Amino acid sequence: MTHRLHIRCLLPVLMAVVLFVLAACAGGPIIPAPAQPEAAEPDPAETAEEAPATDMADVEIPVLVIWSDEARVPALQAMGARFAEDFGVDVDVVGKPLSEILADYKVALGAGSAEPDILFGGSDWLGLLASNEVVAPIDLTPWQDHFGAGVLRSMSYEGVQYGVPVTADSLALFYNTDLVAEVPATWGGAADVAYGLMQEGRAELGIAVNSYSPFDIYPVITGRGGDLFAWNVDTGFDMESPLLGSQATVDAILFLQSLGGAGVTNPGLAGAELERLVNEGRVPFMVSGPWNLERVRQSPVNWSVASFPDGGSSFVNVLGYMLNARGPDPLFAWHFLQSQVLTDDGMEALQAAAPGIPAWLPLLDNLDDPMMAQMGRIAAQGRAVPTIAEMPEVWKVWGEAQFAVAGEGADAQAAYTAAGSKLDDILALRQAARQASE
Repeated sequence: MTHRLHIRCLLPVLMAVVLFVLAACAGGPIIPAPAQPEAAEPDPAETAEEAPATDMADVEIPVLVIWSDEARVPALQAMGARFAEDFGVDVDVVGKPLSEILADYKVALGAGSAEPDILFGGSDWLGLLASNEVVAPIDLTPWQDHFGAGVLRSMSYEGVQYGVPVTADSLALFYNTDLVAEVPATWGGAADVAYGLMQEGRAELGIAVNSYSPFDIYPVITGRGGDLFAWNVDTGFDMESPLLGSQATVDAILFLQSLGGAGVTNPGLAGAELERLVNEGRVPFMVSGPWNLERVRQSPVNWSVASFPDGGSSFVNVLGYMLNARGPDPLFAWHFLQSQVLTDDGMEALQAAAPGIPAWLPLLDNLDDPMMAQMGRIAAQGRAVPTIAEMPEVWKVWGEAQFAVAGEGADAQAAYTAAGSKLDDILALRQAARQASE
């Protein structure tokens, strides 16, 4: 079963762009205003002999360029055709794998290109891009009732909005109702049920979860008391209180490691083999997201979705459209988003092209898909991925530690203690930089 590309696919790309953006894009206003020289008094005689007004047919109107994930290209092309008809501006929609957009944007910035005018990306990119002033702020006040507060916060940086939210990547617990009547209240209980089904020969795998990925194992970690940072339901993450190296997080990783040792999980299982297990009903639980809903629906086995045991939370990574602050006319690109995307029709077209958890509340509230609607309710209780500029480094440190444990059998205590120390160093540099700028 193919897992949609998201954060875990972006770690190497995000790290590569950190050094580039910090070096090439630091400083300067977000949308620099051109210098206005002081006008000289016109000579009346010269004014009378000036050339006639410019023929608008001779004015070259630039093409509006949009980079988006490939699935949404047809919907955007239809919007572009309407925009061209209404405003006389052609729109070129370029489809790219989500994992390549940020890397290609880095290259474009380095080459001094003004393209793209609009790019599609995740909220986990935002701190890096916004802090280096290569995406432009926008005002979503007229549409604030169309988005949840958490979704808007996900696509903002230091209180400033930078993106139009479209969809959310988040996780839920899929469970095979032919094998499990009700999801156990705890992860330990779920593991016991899964192991019992395996012992009876009714299941080949207990819990399908990508144990290499911090994003995917996060619901287990939070359910077992660990976390990346201290979390407050009202204020979000406390970046001054890192918990990656805490004993609670280590204990959660040890629990996951014990499931792998008992064969309840298999971090290397993916693709066709996982799809077979799902279709044949040979796995009772699967940690996954909306990208797998269609495959689950097509399975002859009965599946449902539920919140995570132990009150575990998923990360929520919001995906949406951002404006290139260094494009030729960010305001005109913003007009495209207002007239084409920030509408019921626009959001419905994007949802139809790439079904996911809608960020647009009128769409979410009227979904006739009960499983997607349930995933939306679960995502609403999730935790927005931090948008700090250092987040790419954080993912790298965490991902390396988890791969060492799940993929190489490293000692969890040692790996996560070291990762916690590296996170402390990253945050210390962050604090020093903030103090120096004040």
